[in-house]
Amino acid sequence: ETGVHGGDLNEEFDKQKTASDNKGKPAEASSQGQTQNQQQSSSPQRKVALYKDVIFNFEGVLKVLFYPGFFLWFDYLNFMAVIICVMALIRQGGIPQINKEYAAKMFKNEFMHNLWYIIPFLFFKEKYSVYYLPFMIHFWIGICEFINLRLRNRFYLKLKPLVKVVEFCREQKAELLRQKVKFELLILFYLIGHAIFGGASIFLVLFYMNFLRIKFMVNDTFKNFIREMDYYVRVFTNQPWVPRFVPALIDKIRTVLGWLVKS
Repeated sequence: ETGVHGGDLNEEFDKQKTASDNKGKPAEASSQGQTQNQQQSSSPQRKVALYKDVIFNFEGVLKVLFYPGFFLWFDYLNFMAVIICVMALIRQGGIPQINKEYAAKMFKNEFMHNLWYIIPFLFFKEKYSVYYLPFMIHFWIGICEFINLRLRNRFYLKLKPLVKVVEFCREQKAELLRQKVKFELLILFYLIGHAIFGGASIFLVLFYMNFLRIKFMVNDTFKNFIREMDYYVRVFTNQPWVPRFVPALIDKIRTVLGWLVKS
C-alpha cells in the first residue's frame, strides 16, 4: 500500500510541477514575443532615423558650400538650391508623393516655397545676384542648426564669437524668415525696374508676381509683413505734404494686387 500511495503522491507532484512549468512558459513566451515585436517595430524606425540623419548631414554640407559657390560656381547655384530643398522635404516629410495628403502637409513648408521661387527663373536666362539672397538667409538658419547639432564639441565651444552668432541666429529664426520675405518682395520691384529699362522680361515679372500671390495665401510671415507695410504706406500717404495723386495711385495698385490674390 505504501508503494502504491507513494507512487500516487509522486504522480500528483509531477502533474503539479508540469502544470506550474506550463503556466510559466506562456508568460515567458509572451515576454519574448513582445521583445521581438519591439525589435521588429524599432528596426524600421531606426532605418528612418538613420537616413534622415544622413540626409541632414549631406544637406548641411551643401548649405555651407552654397556660400563659396556664389563666387566659385555661380552657374550651379540653382541646381544646388534644388538639391538642398528636395533633401530637406524628404527629411521633413518623407519621399515626395503625388496626393492631397502630402500636398497639404508640405504646402506651407518654406523649402517648398523655395522651389516655387526657383521656377520663374528657370524659364528665363536672367540671373541676378540679388535673386540668391533669400536662399542665403534661409540656408544660414539651417547652417546654424547643423553647427549646433553636429559640431558642438570642445573646439567649437572655445570659439566664443561663433557660439554667440549661432545661438543668436537660432533665437532670431522668426526674424530672419521675416527678412527673407522682405527680400522676396523687394526682388519684384528690382525686376520691374529691369523690365522697364529692358534688362528683364515682362513675363518673368508676371511669373514672379504669381509666386508672390501664392506665397501671400499660404505663408503667414509674408502675409503679416504685407499688412504691416500697407499700414505704413497708408500713414505715409495721409501726410498733408504728400501730393493727392499718390494716395489715388496707391489705391489703384492695392486694388490690382487684391484682385491678383483673389483670382
